[in-house]
Amino acid sequence: GDLARFVTLEGADLAVGRMPPSPPHFSRFDRHILFVKNDYFLIRDDIETQQATAWHLPMAVKDIEIGEGQAVGRGRLGMDFLVRFLLPGHPPELDVIGAAVPGHKTLRARRKKGGPYYAAIVPEAGNEKWPEIDSRSDGLVTVNSSKSSDWIVLNPWNIKVEHEDFRFEGRCGVARKGTDGSISLALVDGKQIALGPFRLASDSVSAEVVRHKNGTIHGTTFGKGGEVLIYPGDAK
Repeated sequence: GDLARFVTLEGADLAVGRMPPSPPHFSRFDRHILFVKNDYFLIRDDIETQQATAWHLPMAVKDIEIGEGQAVGRGRLGMDFLVRFLLPGHPPELDVIGAAVPGHKTLRARRKKGGPYYAAIVPEAGNEKWPEIDSRSDGLVTVNSSKSSDWIVLNPWNIKVEHEDFRFEGRCGVARKGTDGSISLALVDGKQIALGPFRLASDSVSAEVVRHKNGTIHGTTFGKGGEVLIYPGDAK
């Protein structure tokens, strides 16, 4: 396959891979991997096919516990992994199979036809509490932890999402409100992202802006050329 897109920002990285069509196996296979730094990954595989599909995640764990729409891998070195599938109402069938590498196990998800497969992968030390993860039908994923509240969109096509103070237009974006009073907006692939009156917009480049508790702001961009608009709200 090909690396169709790559973006790196201060708070999030995105990689998009694309396999060429392989009839009759599939007519489309795109993979999106979003790393929300430095806490968790979102993986989305969009597969167009009439055939049954399987999704594999090898993990260096001693055991994998299966639940409804999720699994927990119990690590060997004190680090556990939560795998939460995110499409509301459409969890895949899950089981555990052996892995080619000793000391590993593989989580397998299956569907009777096509995809997508969309999951959050969260590593945590064994004594920490899992974040609260919610996936909405409009494409929004929210993650609430002891450090922050996150609003995430990861989609293969352009969508508009509005939910309470969060607004987004595009394919991929991350908004974070930290318990330290900071707010960050990562416009990874899109036109605009906002949390309350704080808004970031651009038609051509990926950008991120952070507003600190004291009202000061700083930002980064990825890509060449283009205009970035920052509406700071009550920033100084």
